[in-house]
Amino acid sequence: MWAYDIRSERLLGKPKGLDAVRYDIVAVAPQETPVLGRLNRMMRSLLAERFKLVVHNETRELLYYAMIVDKNGPEVHTEDLTGPLDARKGRVEVVVIDRVENRPSEN
Repeated sequence: MWAYDIRSERLLGKPKGLDAVRYDIVAVAPQETPVLGRLNRMMRSLLAERFKLVVHNETRELLYYAMIVDKNGPEVHTEDLTGPLDARKGRVEVVVIDRVENRPSEN
């Protein structure tokens, strides 16, 4: 989700059907060259105002799947995110949706 600078797989608590709904957002940005992250903050503000979107950031421990190929062929199993793949030992930053309305408010 661009406004929160996070990949979609790290967006948790999405209501059913949220991925199927699309809106065109028409907004006017300032003419001057934006400071890094300013447009993201503006979009977060718009989403909170129009869709009553409430989120929070947190760190969670997550599993990932590893495909290992050995002499018996490939196999898939869960792994902790440790070692050279991820020094954070499975702890990743996520954005959790606490509340969102399906339709924008008319402001």
